[in-house]
Amino acid sequence: MSGWRSRLACLLCFWAASSLPVGAQDPSGRISGTVVDSTGRVLAGVTVTLGVGAETHATRDVTATKVITSTVTNRTGRFGFDRLAAGMYTISAERSGYATGVRTPILVSEAQAVDIQLRLAPASVSEVVSVVGPTGAGEPLEADDIQADLLRVFQLPTDRFVDALPLLPGVVRDRRGRLSFNGTRPSQSTLLVNGTNATDPVTGQFAFELPLSVIDTVEVHAIPYSAEFGQVSGAVANVQTLAGGDSWSTEVGSLFPYPRFRDGKLTGINTATPRVKVSGPLRPGSIWLSQAVSYRFGRSQVKEDIPGPDEEIVEGFDAFTQIDLKLGDRHTVMGTLSVFPTDVENGGIDSLHPAVATPNTESRGWNVALVDELTTGSSTIWQTKFALRGYDVAVRPKGAGPSQLTPDGLYGNYFNEIDRRSRQLELGIARVQGRRLVPTSISSRSAPS
Repeated sequence: MSGWRSRLACLLCFWAASSLPVGAQDPSGRISGTVVDSTGRVLAGVTVTLGVGAETHATRDVTATKVITSTVTNRTGRFGFDRLAAGMYTISAERSGYATGVRTPILVSEAQAVDIQLRLAPASVSEVVSVVGPTGAGEPLEADDIQADLLRVFQLPTDRFVDALPLLPGVVRDRRGRLSFNGTRPSQSTLLVNGTNATDPVTGQFAFELPLSVIDTVEVHAIPYSAEFGQVSGAVANVQTLAGGDSWSTEVGSLFPYPRFRDGKLTGINTATPRVKVSGPLRPGSIWLSQAVSYRFGRSQVKEDIPGPDEEIVEGFDAFTQIDLKLGDRHTVMGTLSVFPTDVENGGIDSLHPAVATPNTESRGWNVALVDELTTGSSTIWQTKFALRGYDVAVRPKGAGPSQLTPDGLYGNYFNEIDRRSRQLELGIARVQGRRLVPTSISSRSAPS
């Protein structure tokens, strides 16, 4: 009886063992390995992740579908995953400064140990700079400006408006006294008077003088990337003049000259800058006049001991006339006439260039301009501009002998003689839409001789 019971118990145990599922068996597979860099040096502290992979028959690639666990490599770069069931796995390794390394597929059979090596390449270096902000497209350019009150109050060296421009950022004078904007050459900037060009037709440098009393504002556009200003890379200085008012007025300034003293004695006039302005209506409500005249005389003494005269003498005369007409509620015309002759004696005199080796220069400038503005809509203005200007320059040495260049300076005579005449005609039609100016046709011709 006992033998029968023993045989029955053995049969029941065999049946129970055979009915257990395969997954319930203890897994015995293992994946281990080493992580190295591109030179073969082991890497510690690398995060290694184990995932279950599923193979696609079309590409033979294995895509990780589920992360099982992860570990970190030791000092020798080793890692390991134990007690793995038979199947297909994916190993990935990540560390800062390196590209992610992936090994797939890794097939593990029952009770199999797999050892692999993962090589991590240095991560590619890239830099992205994002600038977020308005572009300003279609908006007017910001400009620094100098108001008329500052021009009249500030002590300018020669009583000229260009002497106030170095007060603005980015405006300096070079060694020859020429204005430079944002580090560019003087010829790369433009001077406008009421929107019309006022530079030398030959050199492109500023060649215009105005009495201070007729200036309303001086605007400097430091970044003039606009079709309104044409071809210019330095800056644009735009001078706006004052029109006559509805009542007559007279302004007088700087009538008294500054005396000149030499060796404790009064020897004449050192500087004189008298100016007079008259403005008012020629026909109230429709025609206005603004007329200004200024005279400039100044001496600049060389402080070093040089032979002969030691002063540069500048004498100039500036006259400006402006007539404004109102032809209708939407139609105005402005006409201007400027004359600005200047004479310089001993130009550029210094310790290396005594008076005998310096020239006398004469410049004769004039400008006629006409600006017609017609409003055709609530925010549309048509501007028609006409300007004719001339700028003549004469540089005359004091003698006919040769110029002598020595280690102590220039002697004998000035080395060059110039007699230049130039004319420039400017025509332009533009449409101002809102606050934006759109040129439709511009023509400019120069005729130097």
